[in-house]
Parts: sequence; structure tokens; C-alpha cells
Amino acid sequence: MKKFFLILIILLGVLTIFASDISGKIENDFRLFVFEKNIFMDKFYVDMEYKKNFNEKFDFNLCLQIESDYPFFIKNIEDMTEKENFYKNLFKIYEAKIFLKKFPFDFVDLTLGKTFYNLGKGFVVSPSDIVNSDDLSDPLRMDKKVTNFMVLLESYFKFFDLNIIYTPFFTPSILPDGYIDFKDYMGNLNIKDSIILPENIFQNSDFFVEFLKDINNFQTSFFYGYSRTKTPLPSNIKLEMVTPFSGFGDVKFNFPRISSFGLGFSGAFGDFSLWSDFVGNFLNENRFKIDLTEIGRGVVDTFFAKEKIFFNFLLGFDFNISGKYYFMTQYVHGIRGTYGEENLNDYLFFNSRISFLNEKIFVEPFNFAYEIVDWKEIKSQGGILFNPKITLNLMDDFSIGFSFFYIKGTSGSYFKKIEKLSCFELTTKVFF
Repeated sequence: MKKFFLILIILLGVLTIFASDISGKIENDFRLFVFEKNIFMDKFYVDMEYKKNFNEKFDFNLCLQIESDYPFFIKNIEDMTEKENFYKNLFKIYEAKIFLKKFPFDFVDLTLGKTFYNLGKGFVVSPSDIVNSDDLSDPLRMDKKVTNFMVLLESYFKFFDLNIIYTPFFTPSILPDGYIDFKDYMGNLNIKDSIILPENIFQNSDFFVEFLKDINNFQTSFFYGYSRTKTPLPSNIKLEMVTPFSGFGDVKFNFPRISSFGLGFSGAFGDFSLWSDFVGNFLNENRFKIDLTEIGRGVVDTFFAKEKIFFNFLLGFDFNISGKYYFMTQYVHGIRGTYGEENLNDYLFFNSRISFLNEKIFVEPFNFAYEIVDWKEIKSQGGILFNPKITLNLMDDFSIGFSFFYIKGTSGSYFKKIEKLSCFELTTKVFF
């Protein structure tokens, strides 16, 4: 804890010295989990960004983050021996990049360093957003991404723009608790699992290329990517018997190669905007083996996806009425981190925002997402996330918000995995 405050004091000192080049926010989220016997959690974030323009051709950008949370899950003496029940402090360099304009040629801009890049046009969630891994450690913050070291080359030609993205190091997604539940696949067996990571830089590397073209009010793009799945998939499962009536599964996971190609467009007509993403994916490996020799069935070859090729897409639009009323709707087929057409659920997102008192108050009464597991059983198979919110901008650099998360899902839905996170949330933000 002392180290955490020391880091914060140092950052505030840097902020004082270089105030003209630094911006950011301090945020605190206080959550009361009403369906978990009134357990509460306090999350604290500091985002600080330093931008320096050395000349017309050279920029430097540095983004530092501090995260701390205190989950109050202590119920007995044994809980007090577990470190995860107390403050978790994280200090990281989120971004550190240099931008070279018109280098090495006049029609080329070059970015080097740790950063992120988004191919998709979608609102918050897009199946095209695949260059960087997801940070799903806090599922209520669906827009978090993991930065990666990359080389970004942006070139400009007469009829189109061409972007090339190369990442030399593989980075998996950060998953929330319970994201992969072995009980869904192997009953009540005890599981011992291990992950096989790529071994060398050639196996680690990802490569993406994107073509962009503006046509009237629409920006269109096409991309191809050669990368790896960001969430692990099974490669081998071995059943080992402990007694004639009990056993455990030794599960090995890896991150298979995946090739993706996609189309996207976005455009605006006055107060109305429209966007869409379409992605095709080809898995190099879609099968894994189950070793059942100890129960006399030999080795079984099976699959986690029936076909190697599967497709994701989304379509969304929003409109703004008189600058006071905002509405957004987006339909998504297949959220990130799921593979195989038969494993993809559908999602309908709706967001609304009404402003009062010259944007001092924002009310979002009808924010929700509906998950569809089976269209034939749309009323009984799926999930819902309902999140009404009110934000008070009391001063130019300070806001306070009140919101409620209600999450409920049936078997087979992603929302079922996170429904225990239903909560009231009080959020305060200070901008500098």
C-alpha cells in the first residue's frame, strides 16, 4: 500500500512539473453487489497521458495507468490468509509510442511502440477489433484492450490508403473469473490444465493489412490478418483414473493460428450515423484429441468447431435530436473470443442519453443488451444486461454518476457467466 501511494505522489509531482503536456483522469467506482449478500467492491483508476510534439515530424506519447481494487469478501478467519481478498495494486505503462510523420517517405507515417489499433467500426464491441487482445478482467468495462508492441505503417495514395500492422509478440486476452468453465464440458471431473504458448518470434508474430477509401460521406475498409486466437482452445485432453469410480482430466490448451478478412463502412448524414462490420475467419486447427485409453476407449478425435470457417458481423446506427436526445442501436453476431459458427450468440445493444441543464445532467434510462442463444427459443434461451445511468457534471473537470447493472442469463449465454456482477455503482471522475 505504501508503494502504491508513493507511485501516486511521484505521478502527481510529474503532473505539476509538466502540466502543459499532461492530461488524464482519476476515477473511482464503488459497487454494491445486491444479489451477493450485499458484498461491495471499490475500484480506483488513474489514467495519465503525456504528449510531446518535438517538431512537425516527430511526436512522443506516453500513457501510464494505476489500478487498485479492494473486494470486501472476508467472511471468516481463513479469508484473511488470502492475499486476493485485499488490495490489488497495478502500475503499468499502457502506451509508449513515437510517431514519425512523412518517414521514411513523404507518403508514409510510421508509429513504433506499445499501443493499440482498431480495425472495426462498431460501437464498443466489434468482431473486427482483433489486433489487440481483450481485457475482460472487469466484464462491466467492455471497452478495455491490452496494448501490444507493434509497427504501424500508414501510407497514402491517390485512390486509397494502405495500413500495415506488425506485432512481434503474442499477447493473450485477460479473462474474467469463470469465463472458461470446465464443468460445461467435462461434468464434475477435477481438471488439471496447462497452456502451450508459441515458442519463437515467427510463431508469435501477427500481421495485418488494411485498405481504406473515403467515398462521399462513407469510409470503407478491407483488411486481412494472420494472427492467433486470443483465448485458448483445447488441443489434448487425457482422462486419468484415480479410483475405479473417480478420475481427473489433464487438459492442454493452445492458441491456434487464425486468418481473418473483413469489410467495414461508416458514414454520417447530418444527425444520423450508420456503420457495419463483416468478418470471415479461418481456423488452422479446429480439432483436438481426447485420450480415453484408461477406460478402454482409446483416443477420440473431436472438434470444438464443426467448420474451420465462421463469420461475424454487426450493423448499427445512431441519431441525435437537437443535441439533447441521443439513441443508438447495434446488432452483433458473435462477440469476441468465441470461435465456430455454432458457438456464436447474437446480441442487440441499445443506448439512450438525454441531456438537461445545458449538459450538466445526462440521463440514460434505457441502456440494455439482449443476448440470443437460440432464435427458435428466443424468449427462453438468452440473457439480458440492463444498465440505467445518471451522470451529473457538477463542474467542468468533475462528474459523479449513479448506475445499476442487472444481468441475467440462461444456460449457454455469456451473460450467465457474469450475472453475479449485478450491482449498484457510484462513479466519480476528475479530469485534468
